[in-house]
Amino acid sequence: MFKISSVAEARRELQGASLDVDAFIQLVNDLLPRYLAPDSAEKAAVSVRLARYFQTNGLLDEPFKEGREARYGARHVLQLLAVRRLMANGYSTGSLSDLLRGASDDALQRLIEGETPRVETSTPPSAETASNEALDFLAQIRRRSAIMPAPSPVSAPPPPTPPQPPAPPSSSSWTRTQIGQGIEVQVGDDFQAPQSPHEWDALIEAFKEVVRPLSQGIMRKRRR
Repeated sequence: MFKISSVAEARRELQGASLDVDAFIQLVNDLLPRYLAPDSAEKAAVSVRLARYFQTNGLLDEPFKEGREARYGARHVLQLLAVRRLMANGYSTGSLSDLLRGASDDALQRLIEGETPRVETSTPPSAETASNEALDFLAQIRRRSAIMPAPSPVSAPPPPTPPQPPAPPSSSSWTRTQIGQGIEVQVGDDFQAPQSPHEWDALIEAFKEVVRPLSQGIMRKRRR
């Protein structure tokens, strides 16, 4: 496949052409480091399954069909890059449908290249403020998660008297609670709860970024 190094080249080179799903995903992943910081680009890498999830949720157009094969063009590349860039900036999948619905190819390119998106509401100033608060809150969550110790593996069989895990230095007291089968969370007494829906969205996205690679590692171990 011809070498494409920017969204502008993708729009030009894919005029009248299309890619199979593997080439489509590879091209998007190759372009991500151009528009995201290295650590964000690595976390934002997409898979066929994730692309289909975005498609199901209306963030990605239906692919073209050549016989029974799905094919993807320049607009699909723009849409998927815009989704990953905005999610890296703290936007949830729920808010993206309002931002991207009906967006032109030119608008998608501007978003990818760094334009700050605007959400149309009845009170634009407060929406802009809430958006900035959400981004700031996500940055705080990521800074906190960077210094959190990795969870200790559970030995099998467990010892008769399990030792209590040491409290991280950033908090004097921690509360542990199970939120589902095989998963629990710890909340420190210095935790600042989100104060708006945007902050809750940012916290949920940060949680997903931490849990997703852990769950993938567990699944790989089970298959061995």
